[in-house]
Amino acid sequence: MSRTRIRIKRKNHNSLDSSCGNSKVDLRNNQKVQQRSLSKKQLILVAFLLLAAALLGYFISLFKEDEFKKIVPENAVVFSLIDQSAFYGQISSFDSGGILSQLKDFLSENNLDLKKDIQPLFKDEAAFILLPSNSETAFPFVVILKKKKPLAGINNILETVRPSLGKNWNIFSQIYRQVEIKTLKPVISFSDNLPRLYIFVQIEGYLVVGNSQEAAKTIIDSIMNN
Repeated sequence: MSRTRIRIKRKNHNSLDSSCGNSKVDLRNNQKVQQRSLSKKQLILVAFLLLAAALLGYFISLFKEDEFKKIVPENAVVFSLIDQSAFYGQISSFDSGGILSQLKDFLSENNLDLKKDIQPLFKDEAAFILLPSNSETAFPFVVILKKKKPLAGINNILETVRPSLGKNWNIFSQIYRQVEIKTLKPVISFSDNLPRLYIFVQIEGYLVVGNSQEAAKTIIDSIMNN
């Protein structure tokens, strides 16, 4: 029987690797939708817009703070900007039966609402100032609201609720440097945690609310001297 020999030609590994390498296909190049990296100009534009937004926010905050900072007394212990909506919410948490609760009731009796009729009269940002202790209280403070509406609108609302307030509060006024300081003292004490008196002052474009007549006079001096 005759034998047939079949020769198989072997290739070395290097040649196989090179041929495989040449046959590789980069499928990413065949994708219909390619992800494009931002160009240098686009990156610069994005960075500029972010920087401009940050600077704008910074200068707006400085402007808001400067509205009040110029009238803050030099002896102030604490000065901060607060959101008036948050401020009313915090007061409500410990003002059970106090002046804020009664004020809401008085407004409701006269078809008025604190959020709809009072808050829109003032700008959202208010200033909270804590002053050194005095003969009236260990923690004299004031909250200063910047008016948005004419003075007449605020006066009308105050006069509307005045008869109702008079039922439970003694209301009296004094003049200091030609500015009226209205003081409210409760007929009976509602809570030991609440101030013994409240003061209201309207001066220039501000409404000042606090718990000390001495503090009110300090703020009046600061506003009139600036």
